[in-house]
Amino acid sequence: MKNLTTLPYLFLLIAVTTKTIDITFTFLYSNFPNVTLLISRVIGFTLAWFGNCNNNCTDNIYP
Repeated sequence: MKNLTTLPYLFLLIAVTTKTIDITFTFLYSNFPNVTLLISRVIGFTLAWFGNCNNNCTDNIYP
């Protein structure tokens, strides 16, 4: 039952983290739009690349 009590804290931590990232990106975007777009594109590309890794990652590189 111990895991059940720590679950809400985990969700709270995730929520706080995503909100912090959201605020940070909003602040960065309002000041440095080009840099922020580049960062978000790199993050999105990396996540998509790892998400597409089934057997072999070299086939799944999309610019």
